[in-house]
Amino acid sequence: MLRWMMFGCVALLGFSEVASAATISAVLKPTFLDGQQVPTFVGYYQQTGGPATIQGNIGQITPPNAENIVVKQEVVFGQGRVAVRTDLTEQISSNNKLFKLTTYAWFQYDTNSPAITTETYYVQNKAYLEFTINGNYDWSIQGSNPLASSSTNRRFFDFVKVVNGVDQPPSLASNTAGTGTSNISSTTEIGSGTYRLYYDHSDTNKYTQAANATNLDILFTFKSEDNGGGGGGGVVPEPSSVAVFGLLSLGGAVAKWRRKKLQPAA
Repeated sequence: MLRWMMFGCVALLGFSEVASAATISAVLKPTFLDGQQVPTFVGYYQQTGGPATIQGNIGQITPPNAENIVVKQEVVFGQGRVAVRTDLTEQISSNNKLFKLTTYAWFQYDTNSPAITTETYYVQNKAYLEFTINGNYDWSIQGSNPLASSSTNRRFFDFVKVVNGVDQPPSLASNTAGTGTSNISSTTEIGSGTYRLYYDHSDTNKYTQAANATNLDILFTFKSEDNGGGGGGGVVPEPSSVAVFGLLSLGGAVAKWRRKKLQPAA
């Protein structure tokens, strides 16, 4: 019996170390369509002012490599080349989970091409991060000012809750001007469910080198487990509760065993 009691204590100690059931995951999803009208690309480019308007889509999402680059693609175009790039990294510390998003959308030309001044180029990097959240979190968004590179460099964003695949108004946070430094914190925590952070980064400037990176970071801070009220999974007991009730049960079993052992033989 003593051996079983020791085993129970060890098991309960293990329960007390159970990790939080709250989770956040993020997936980058495209918005531009391929030939089959399926969202496949994150980038769009266009040239006007020449013999004809030329346009196309680039930037297929691939798994992150060692540098955490999610999308990086460029194509020769007109008198130069167009490129889109999206870098996404995740940083976890204590109760925080930080998603760092950096986007680029530029046209780069050779300075030896005099005809470049007669053409207009437009490059757009547009997609969204879709978050699946289980638990209750505070959140904040920090975005750098896209004007750091040129006056034609714009980056809009919109953070929304999604129910059954449909965005729910009003927006939790947004930048509709396309410029300025964003530092937006939540006024109320969000619960379990699906959320999307849309971004739209575009530029019509002509660069002589790769340029115009702008950051859009979102931080989630864990507040509490979701016990079924926020649209997540079922009730998840706190590890401390599991340990307390387990010890009470074990204590009852020990007391019953002692009483039985002390009873005189019939």
